[in-house]
Amino acid sequence: RVQSVALKLIVDRENEIRNFKPEEYWKIDGEFRYKKSKFNAKFPAAMPTSYCGQPTSTSANGIKYYSFSGVGQVVRALDPSDYLLAATSVPFLLEGNDGLVSACSSRLGYVIRDNYIMNHLDSADQVLGLTAWGESEPKSIYRTQVNRLKNANL
Repeated sequence: RVQSVALKLIVDRENEIRNFKPEEYWKIDGEFRYKKSKFNAKFPAAMPTSYCGQPTSTSANGIKYYSFSGVGQVVRALDPSDYLLAATSVPFLLEGNDGLVSACSSRLGYVIRDNYIMNHLDSADQVLGLTAWGESEPKSIYRTQVNRLKNANL
């Protein structure tokens, strides 16, 4: 008796699988390398017109954009994350980068500065709160940015 019940369950499941009719229930449209200008026209974001160029506009759709970035990977010998970021910076060997993002890729809107001696994690003081010798402390950079936005009535 147990075998017949188990066999029936297996047969029913096999019939369900055989009778299954796949239906498309989602669709993904992507515009990548060749149609990016169409996407950028629809969703402008104060981007440069060429790679590593300066943005021609600092605002889009009524939103003002500001950006800054660093170009250091190993800025403090005591910070273990610096060595990890030195390894992840290998694809960017020919251009300045912060270990994860190239300086050229970080340009958006008004570029405040793109050569701070800090890596990607330093921008949030994530490890030990150490900063590069003689470089601005991230909190003061953010404070300056907040004051800039406040003075622009934003």
